[in-house]
Amino acid sequence: MTDKDNIFQTHFTIRSYEVGTNQKTTISTIADLFQESAGLHAKKLNFDITDLHKIGLTWVLYKMHIRVLSFPERWDRILVKTWPSTGKDIRAYRSYEMRDENNQLLAKALGQWMTLDIEKRRPRKIPDQLSHFPLLKQNGLELNSDRNYIAPADGKESDMITTVGKYDLDMNNHVNSVKYIDWSTGYHEPKLQCKEVIIQHQAEAHYGDKIFRTAVDFEDQQKITLINNEGITLSTAIASFT
Repeated sequence: MTDKDNIFQTHFTIRSYEVGTNQKTTISTIADLFQESAGLHAKKLNFDITDLHKIGLTWVLYKMHIRVLSFPERWDRILVKTWPSTGKDIRAYRSYEMRDENNQLLAKALGQWMTLDIEKRRPRKIPDQLSHFPLLKQNGLELNSDRNYIAPADGKESDMITTVGKYDLDMNNHVNSVKYIDWSTGYHEPKLQCKEVIIQHQAEAHYGDKIFRTAVDFEDQQKITLINNEGITLSTAIASFT
């Protein structure tokens, strides 16, 4: 397989319900489009979530780093590129790029995915057929690929922000990973827009769970932790706003 064969690309048009009050996308919208392109590529390569379900496994996102240089606006036509960087042990890295019609870079991302045993709800080694992809370098902006644990925010106060409904769930019957980005970054002043986020997922949220949010200043950024009503940490994000 050549580098060209290993890179998948697809076009999207930004729709009215994918922008905010400023007519620009949010970082959650960008995450959604990256996730959709990854799903399309995985399906083409025969390791889509439905393919993994047949052998008792599924994909779950462990960590995601997204950096936005410029937010697309309503009706903009954009190109998303994605490729599996490598697969080893229990993690698979996937890279993403978003470009405009002039080929200008809008956003980049790097995801660390894991294969999960559906019955035991524990990580499993990536199947051999998924671990043969060549490592393709990230060009330009370097993104965080480390596996280091991000400690939860240590704020004393947390706010209940939502209760998980059925439309928050995905094909794994738990809250979709993009929802955590939405909940983590969507509760600041409307004039602020998240331009970069590193989010680490730690536990699943399910239908009926109450979600609590803690946010503290962290250097020149914010650290945001989501927990459920049982006190279980679901995710921790480090985010920058502009």
